[in-house]
Amino acid sequence: MSNQTKLFATLIVVVVLTVAYFFFTSGYGKTSQLGYEFTQALYSACNQQDLERVRKIEMLINEYADKQELPAKEKRWLDNIIRLAHDGKWEKAQQNARELLDAQVDAQSPAEP
Repeated sequence: MSNQTKLFATLIVVVVLTVAYFFFTSGYGKTSQLGYEFTQALYSACNQQDLERVRKIEMLINEYADKQELPAKEKRWLDNIIRLAHDGKWEKAQQNARELLDAQVDAQSPAEP
């Protein structure tokens, strides 16, 4: 096998693994307790399609972010959910909130025996 063929095969493997990683992961990581609570509130508000409640949660998120009590990464995740809700994409917003909540379960370390 030539060096060029080996390089091409390696490149294909890297691309496939990268695509698989992004396909099978939500892209969310562990949140703070505050981020988790905001996510729960947004999930509920999106489930009820309550834009007024989403706006109130958004104001609180901005307040905590301004005081640097909410990490910027978490604010971006929450802002994405809020944007979807503002755009009327309630199911997608709720789905993203659910994925963020699920990521918290996945991020927990295994229980000690």
